[in-house]
Amino acid sequence: MNNIVWTIAGSDSSAGAGIQADLATFNDLGADPCSVITAVTAQNSVSVQLVESVSEKMFTQQLASLAEDMPAKVIKIGLMASVEHVKILAQQLALYKQTWQKAPFVIYDPVAVASTGDDMTEEGIIEVIKAELLPQIDLLTPNANEVLTLSGHALISGESFKPAVDKLIDMGCGSVLIKGGHFELVDNVALDYWSDGKREIALTSPRLENVHTHGTGCTLSSAIAGAMALDYFIEDALVIAKAYLNQGLKASKALGAGEGAIAHCGWPTNHDDFPEIVLPESSIGYELDLPGRLEAGPGFEP
Repeated sequence: MNNIVWTIAGSDSSAGAGIQADLATFNDLGADPCSVITAVTAQNSVSVQLVESVSEKMFTQQLASLAEDMPAKVIKIGLMASVEHVKILAQQLALYKQTWQKAPFVIYDPVAVASTGDDMTEEGIIEVIKAELLPQIDLLTPNANEVLTLSGHALISGESFKPAVDKLIDMGCGSVLIKGGHFELVDNVALDYWSDGKREIALTSPRLENVHTHGTGCTLSSAIAGAMALDYFIEDALVIAKAYLNQGLKASKALGAGEGAIAHCGWPTNHDDFPEIVLPESSIGYELDLPGRLEAGPGFEP
């Protein structure tokens, strides 16, 4: 059975995020990992000192080598530091969807700025991402800052979620998961909201204190990819991924002077790590204007 997942992302020399975190996550969940490195970073727990994209030839050949022999069921995209890489990848994704026997499900975690605040991409890349890459994406996983950058919508209330998602879907994304780690609409609760414009689901977990968060975005999107490679519907994959993230945050630790990274602890099994599904009649459901009945959709067809 093909459970192959590609990660297309940057190498993190501190191993807390990027390619290293993605591969650890895929292995934990039982997917079969492959990698395409977009850039090599020199970084530690304090800052990113240098980001150097691989050559266009190397980037293109990595994609070609895997496509020839190990096509992916799911593709997860992380750091894209080069404008030309974005253009190449958008073209290749369109080709895969047209020519492969089964089109891959593509997830994009739009990394542009590291959690340390360091910009990791070329000038002008955002416009190219919006124009060329987003139309090839089945699931976009932005945080609040990335939502603002890509859609122009600030998440200032629950009512602002749907317009932001609608704008991103209009730009070509198949669905959007707004991650709740970077804003607080509800005290002590981390809120994640997913929609494809027709179906929607919101998840909450207690906001964890005194944990280390380097690599959370990479890990969450990779956990979704890993679960979907095992044929879980997207709604179930979101729940599994959130549990995996919560588990890793609780076990996180610092290895250097700065922020530590999320831990990778295997398949989540502790009930306390799993998120709660927001009910329409709850206060958060009312704030988000959830429909009176959450309908299960077809999700990701194996």
